[in-house]
Amino acid sequence: MSAARWNVRAPHAWRGVSCVAGLVLLAGCGWQRYAAAPPDESIVPRELAHARLDASADLAALAGLGAPHAGTQPWTPSQLGVLAAMRSRAVAAARSAVAASLARSRLARQRMNPQLQLGLERHSEREDWSDSRWSVGPGIEFTWVPPVVRRLTGERADLDVAIARLDTAERAWLARDAALDAALALLAWQEQAPHVAAAIAQREAAVAAARALVAAGIADPFEWQTMLLDRNDARLAGLSRTTAGAAARAALATALALPFEALSEVTLAAAPALPIPDLDVLRMRMLKAHPAVLRALTAHAQAERDLALAVAAQYPTVHLTPGYFFDQGDHVWSLLGGIVVPLFARHDVAITSAAATREAACAEVYAAQAAAIAELQRAHAAWRAAENVLDETRAIVVDIAAAHASLQRKRDAGIGDDLAVARAALQVEEARLQLALAQADARRSAAVLLASARVADLDPPFARLLDELTTAPADLNVAAP
Repeated sequence: MSAARWNVRAPHAWRGVSCVAGLVLLAGCGWQRYAAAPPDESIVPRELAHARLDASADLAALAGLGAPHAGTQPWTPSQLGVLAAMRSRAVAAARSAVAASLARSRLARQRMNPQLQLGLERHSEREDWSDSRWSVGPGIEFTWVPPVVRRLTGERADLDVAIARLDTAERAWLARDAALDAALALLAWQEQAPHVAAAIAQREAAVAAARALVAAGIADPFEWQTMLLDRNDARLAGLSRTTAGAAARAALATALALPFEALSEVTLAAAPALPIPDLDVLRMRMLKAHPAVLRALTAHAQAERDLALAVAAQYPTVHLTPGYFFDQGDHVWSLLGGIVVPLFARHDVAITSAAATREAACAEVYAAQAAAIAELQRAHAAWRAAENVLDETRAIVVDIAAAHASLQRKRDAGIGDDLAVARAALQVEEARLQLALAQADARRSAAVLLASARVADLDPPFARLLDELTTAPADLNVAAP
């Protein structure tokens, strides 16, 4: 590297050179002190211990998203799904990753700083015209990168931001789906409870009627004993309902980052069913919105930039080291530089590697699309089957209720007995319980279908939340891919 060099004749020259160098360094560098920031391991346990479902900040946020909730009314599963996405620590971590990628994008757009050096020499002999053996002078080095390389580097950094945003959206979907699934299970459990109680009461009534007929000598004791065994089997089977209810409540508390006790008194209500588009419409919208598909497309765009950068690397980066020095009355100017010569690592190898990576990324796009379509078709088939079962169950309930009413009329007319009517009433309650189960299954299948499509605008409050979670800060103008 060349350097401007002067023989130093007097101490004040040293001071001048030192001041100039110091001012240049201070002007070009913003000094910051390093400060360690270890994570506080007590934050999450403390928040969990004091978390509440009706926190005022959460209620205000829900109202702002268009899903208002007055603390005393029942919650809908969709409201709890939005709340879970708002409270998720995984979503918060993904948003931090977005902020970090935005900072890296700004860094990628910075130009390379010139290198300023200060040379100091001591001569073994003193020149006749000088009274000092020292020479000092500044030197500078510039690196010129082709504009296309800088542009492509910035665009690739922008794609990292896009991937971070998609990861945030996917984590929000996962948080919402976990809470929604648990809330639907708990809602089904609560809806089925009165039918279960009614079936228990009717079963007891049927056993009592059979016992009365046996005591009167009208019926065989075997029938009464058989019904008694059936009642005991039903009581044992009912124990699993207690376990299912506790499991659903625990899953919902986990999804909402709440202690189990915070949901001990929660009540749920079904929201109006969301309209479900045709399968072809869902598939088309899904391929334009699914985070996994968009992530694969973004990774392919990154591979395109990498290939373009490998091609652009054929245009050399130039290093310039201009200089000036005054040597024994002679003014010497220099403009030295250098480029990288592809002697060992050839450009065609790097280009071939980048092209192969692009082909692999393209295959990943197709794989992501195929997986999303397969999942959507499976969920759609399950939803259609659940809807058919629900329609058939409704028809069966109508028939069973009609048969029960007919037996009651016959008994009132003196034909038949109380046992037949009690057994028919028990069948009615069991059919209504099956109808509640079918309704819950259809509701959950619809939720799974809409979640597999990842079409947020079918749930407007959640769509607004996604917009808030994935929008870049206004002061960081990073272009979208």
